[in-house]
Amino acid sequence: MGIRYKILFLIIILFILINYAINAFLNPVEVAYEGINTELSLSDDVEVLFDDYGVPSVFAENDSDMFKVAGYIGARDRLFQMSFMKYAYKGQLSLVVNDSLFAEDRFLRTLGFEKTAKKTLDKVSSETMKHLQDTCYGINAYAQSLSPAQYPLEFKLLQIKELPVFEPLDIIALSTMMAWELQGGWDSELFFGAINEQLGPDYLEDILPSYDKNFVTIASNDVLLKSYQQFASDTKNLRNLLKIDRDGYGSNAWAVSGAKTTSGKPLLANDPHLAYNQPPWWYEIRLKSDNFNFGGYGLYGFPLPVIGHNEHIGWGFTNVMTDDMDFYIESLNEDQTQYYVDGEWRDLLIEEEEIVLKSGERRKITIRSTHRGPIISNIHRDAKALNKAISFQWTEYDAFDETTALFMLAQASNWEEFSEASKLFGAPGQNWTYADKEGNIGWRPSSKIPIRLDAEKLVPFDGSTTKHDWQGYIPFDEMPYLVQSKKRIYFKRK
Repeated sequence: MGIRYKILFLIIILFILINYAINAFLNPVEVAYEGINTELSLSDDVEVLFDDYGVPSVFAENDSDMFKVAGYIGARDRLFQMSFMKYAYKGQLSLVVNDSLFAEDRFLRTLGFEKTAKKTLDKVSSETMKHLQDTCYGINAYAQSLSPAQYPLEFKLLQIKELPVFEPLDIIALSTMMAWELQGGWDSELFFGAINEQLGPDYLEDILPSYDKNFVTIASNDVLLKSYQQFASDTKNLRNLLKIDRDGYGSNAWAVSGAKTTSGKPLLANDPHLAYNQPPWWYEIRLKSDNFNFGGYGLYGFPLPVIGHNEHIGWGFTNVMTDDMDFYIESLNEDQTQYYVDGEWRDLLIEEEEIVLKSGERRKITIRSTHRGPIISNIHRDAKALNKAISFQWTEYDAFDETTALFMLAQASNWEEFSEASKLFGAPGQNWTYADKEGNIGWRPSSKIPIRLDAEKLVPFDGSTTKHDWQGYIPFDEMPYLVQSKKRIYFKRK
């Protein structure tokens, strides 16, 4: 064999080896849709059926086994997506992706998603906690069954050597992340404030007809403009990274009473317009045990019944677009350790956190907070001369228990139980649409509406006074709702 053929032979062999290595790297773990799995510690056998689209239906004898298997199946389908959400709410994106995401992590840490989730976790019932623990057991069991060569491709590309371990806090944090994505005031209030600051009330009135020229104008120079520009950029980058672009938003839901149908059964339709992603936000699953029997859509592979039905009722969600956050222009002292309010100086809550980057570098960040919430504006050069900053107050900081509400919703059998579940829901504010097998329909805005002076302003408040501080929330019994039976219709608003 001549030298030319030897070289050609070696090139072919090398090509085959490289092709084999690439295929081995890229090929996902084979997913089984039939057979017997003995990797979980269960009390009884559990059967999982899959339809032609791979949607699982889990049939178990008890709740614990059901949630364990649901967690396992969800992780099998969506492990990286679930993990990425965890990295995001903890502000660890620059650790697992690259150093350039430090600004996004600082933003996430400043807003305090993990702190809020921990406050919520303290409120969940022992029963809800058990469901969360069982779900995490299933998720972790699947992750632990994988060798590094079997990791989903995204982990390999990012060179993540260890898969995360999931705990109940990670599931609780879902509602916190969704509350920020679906809020209605972050972009608009800073934007309106910046227009008023830069161009004056006449211009603001052109795009905000409800604006009253008698509202107090805050002389803050370029504080609002620079903060709006900075955080518009930060939030845009973060939304691009998390694939939560708002293009195409406009959810809808409707219900028709059984009194209007031939069968006497109601019709309910829901089209939640979250941003289109691949993989999508939603995860479809059917779960049945001795206490649960529901089907519908949760998020990312976590088996929470966000939208769906059980044997008694069906329900849908659309965004209320609640004005559930406010911004305040704060006056700080020279060393930014105190803020001025109601004629006195108060100490800022000052916390230091460390962010570890993928390169191994460690950076300290300082988070300052007033009694309303964190200061979200870096002290720009112009702002520092004026000792001005912007603080942020948000319904989510009061940590309502949306997770328990969703489990209650999955078990509700009538309007009264549906309404009881909605009491626990705080953010993101949602229109809950209802229908039951008796032919009845209804609607409730499951949202907490802050009570504060000049709520209609839609521009940042003067933080040097507490007159615009929140005074609690509109009581549940005073919130509007509608329920229609096949015979009567009730309207109520106190």
